[in-house]
Amino acid sequence: MTRHAMNRHLFLSVGLVLVAVAGCGTGEYERRMKAGLTELSQRSDFSEFYDAAAVGDTPIMVRVPKLFTKTPLVKDVEVDGQLPNLKRVVPFSPVLAGLRYTYEDFVEDSTGGKISFYCYLAVNDNKTNPIKNPARHLRAQLQTAFPDSSDEVTTVQCKTPEGRTIDWQRTGYTGMQEFYYIDPAGQGSFREMSGRSVFFISEQGDYTVFIGLRAPDSLQGSVNVDKLGALIAGSMQVRE
Repeated sequence: MTRHAMNRHLFLSVGLVLVAVAGCGTGEYERRMKAGLTELSQRSDFSEFYDAAAVGDTPIMVRVPKLFTKTPLVKDVEVDGQLPNLKRVVPFSPVLAGLRYTYEDFVEDSTGGKISFYCYLAVNDNKTNPIKNPARHLRAQLQTAFPDSSDEVTTVQCKTPEGRTIDWQRTGYTGMQEFYYIDPAGQGSFREMSGRSVFFISEQGDYTVFIGLRAPDSLQGSVNVDKLGALIAGSMQVRE
């Protein structure tokens, strides 16, 4: 959908909200108007996300940003006839128990090279691999790898496509880390760059869900990992 079409769609949706609340008393009108506009705002945040899809063979479903256009990488699964380098599939730190998918995509830089950014989706089966206090466990790994730059574990509210919020725990780090880089000649290598990594954690019955986003600082204008991670987290559904 083009931006013009999206704007027209939003305009028409606002019109429908106005029609829907017409005829109400002033107080009720304002309440419904506010609720309707809030819902429209929530929908627009998710307009550039794919529909919800299952994370592997688990009951957990999430929506992934359309920034990721490639088939996700999976450990020991070939891509174009060869196995991907493990460093492109698994983050240096932390170890994400139950890692299912690693989304990798690229932004072209001013020289014609391509800089990578990542999304990690992990669902751990707590019955077969119990982890006590998974958020603290994950943060302890970050403290060991990045003692001066890891975030405290905090509880954050992530908005859903329906306009509600759900609580997740979040941690992360900012600092030097390796990213896969493809130079203008098409040769790939790992380069150290200053970047931001953020991880969202939620316990859902027999499962613990981990969502990770990682990108160099140079891409934060177009790949805001904290915002994207919160929206992916907010999109989570659990199938019955």
